[in-house]
Amino acid sequence: MYHNFAELLSLCESKQVPLYEIILENEMQLTGKSGQEIYNEVKVRYGVMQNAGLKALQKKLQTKGSLIEGNAYRH
Repeated sequence: MYHNFAELLSLCESKQVPLYEIILENEMQLTGKSGQEIYNEVKVRYGVMQNAGLKALQKKLQTKGSLIEGNAYRH
């Protein structure tokens, strides 16, 4: 469907649709899943990322090797 951002942008312009529609259409073709299934999977992944970010901001993180120990903590 597209191989780089320039091709993706060109498709959006030629079809006069937003970026997400081209990406969703491509994902549906690649996976055989419906748009709703893909949306649900993205929603779950977003929740995981959001929780990880919140966890990182709420407490000090122990790093392997302690090179930046405590620097991940935000006040």
